[in-house]
Amino acid sequence: MKRSFLFSTRIFVLAVCVLSGFIGLQARLFYLQVKESDYYNDFAQRNRNREKVKQAKRGNIFDASGNLLATTRSFIELGVDPRSVTENDIKKIPELSKIIGVPENTILSIINRKERQSATDPERKTEIRWAKIVEKLDEDIYIKVQKLGLKSVYGNRIYERVYPHGQLAAHVLGYLNKEGTPTFGIERQLDKYLRGIDGWYDTENDRKNREIAHFRKREVEPMDGWNVELSIDTVIQSIIEEEIKRVVTEFSPQNVSIIVSEPKTGFILGLANYPTFDLNNYSTAPLEAQRNRAVTDVFEPGSTFKIVAVSSAIQEKVVRPIDQFDCGVNTVLYRGKTLSLPRDSHHEGVLTVAQIIQKSSNKGSVLVALRFCERLGEEKFYEYVTRYGFGSKTDSGFSGEVSGILYPPKLWDGLTITRLPMGHAIAATAMQVNYAMGSIANNGKLMRPQVVRRIYQQNSDSGGISFPPVERRQVLEPWAAKEMATMLTAVTKPGGTAMRASVQGFEVAGKTGTTQKIINGRYSSTDHVASFTGFFPAQNPQYQITIIIDGGKPKSGGIAYGGIVSAPSFRKIAEQIVKYKGMIPDIPDSRATSNLN
Repeated sequence: MKRSFLFSTRIFVLAVCVLSGFIGLQARLFYLQVKESDYYNDFAQRNRNREKVKQAKRGNIFDASGNLLATTRSFIELGVDPRSVTENDIKKIPELSKIIGVPENTILSIINRKERQSATDPERKTEIRWAKIVEKLDEDIYIKVQKLGLKSVYGNRIYERVYPHGQLAAHVLGYLNKEGTPTFGIERQLDKYLRGIDGWYDTENDRKNREIAHFRKREVEPMDGWNVELSIDTVIQSIIEEEIKRVVTEFSPQNVSIIVSEPKTGFILGLANYPTFDLNNYSTAPLEAQRNRAVTDVFEPGSTFKIVAVSSAIQEKVVRPIDQFDCGVNTVLYRGKTLSLPRDSHHEGVLTVAQIIQKSSNKGSVLVALRFCERLGEEKFYEYVTRYGFGSKTDSGFSGEVSGILYPPKLWDGLTITRLPMGHAIAATAMQVNYAMGSIANNGKLMRPQVVRRIYQQNSDSGGISFPPVERRQVLEPWAAKEMATMLTAVTKPGGTAMRASVQGFEVAGKTGTTQKIINGRYSSTDHVASFTGFFPAQNPQYQITIIIDGGKPKSGGIAYGGIVSAPSFRKIAEQIVKYKGMIPDIPDSRATSNLN
């Protein structure tokens, strides 16, 4: 075969191959750029375009005087793109180290690690395009970092919830967890106002995933959350939390709840529980300590409940304060049946209705209630109990609030009618007890507990949404409430069960309570819940205080009576409020008061 023929054949074959390659390439380009152009164009846009969130700043929470209780502070999370580090960046590492307070070796080790194990495929490694150097960096320090001109080092702004007073009002405020979710308290109750609305913007990134600022478009600014003004008074809140510390030191209780409120408005001025926790370190606190026991825990209210039995009988004119009952008997005939009466801690003979309240006679309160029920029926008595708010939530707004336990008459057993009037066979929260007494202080009007006064937009101290006092119902006629209040002042005077609750220069009305705890289905003879709820000045009530001490043990031994354990806390708190508010005594000669410890 001639050489020229072979050469021509090879050229021909080569030309065909080259031509076929160009045809194939053109066909592929046609397929990609014409037929599939929309798909790949969208793919490229998705890789270049980014929709980024501009986080809204959460609103602040203030007390009634404008003191900051919760706020949001911004920090910079500083990091580096190890793949973008230049020689010039390396030279500036010593300066960066001094500014941010991180050792040079640590920064270099972060920079030198350019790959990490894939989370989905153990055999594959992925590029590291951003690695954290400092978790929280103040913004003024970040400005100094930016001045270094490090192309590979940059930060992301993050927000953190901060509580300036630590554990103060912890159970009122609640907190945000690490995911930014509100847990309980005001943070959860008003989350839709506090959280605001995030903004966003569209931008484009280069091949190194860096934003091309001049391509930013469609930018929507965030709407910061609204501020919240509470009725809480930081000074009063501090007073009751300090008092709880004293109670814990002196009596070693299992739980404590204290509420201070305005009886005329229902606004809560202070609320605290033990155990408690630091809002800034919530993760170290057990869940037990985070429960708002004032609304979630129930107990038998005991003698504080006697105000219901006596006031309902006063209101219906079944008895008068001067009417007498033989409180020395052990049984009573009721609708053809002989009923056993509960025991009293001290033997009493004939007592007036006023003395029954003053000396907290169990038998006396039951005898008054039985006369009421004989004339008006058990359903009517039950109606009064519900009027006071027992058996239903107070609508305080606090998460986890329970309604307590109250059975209707059709479910009462043979003992209920002789136990309910003295505060047994019923379970209530500290909040229910506080507001039941508050209705007597407020001319018979039961108010709704409230802790929020106003919500308003940031950068605006006026306007917004205000929350006025809310009256739930008229429990008693004003005359009956006044008569009841007068009888309750005798409780804190000589001969009463709460002489230790008296306040120098002021007339105090209140009621003690001491109940045996139910342990393993039986009433304990050693574990008690001691309580006191009252208000002052008695004739023009401005402040109401309720103290519940669960499981306290007096150092001197004996039973933890409400008059011994809880009443002194009332006096200590009230005396400090008097000084704080500069209140003028309503009993100048102080003859009706006692300064017992």
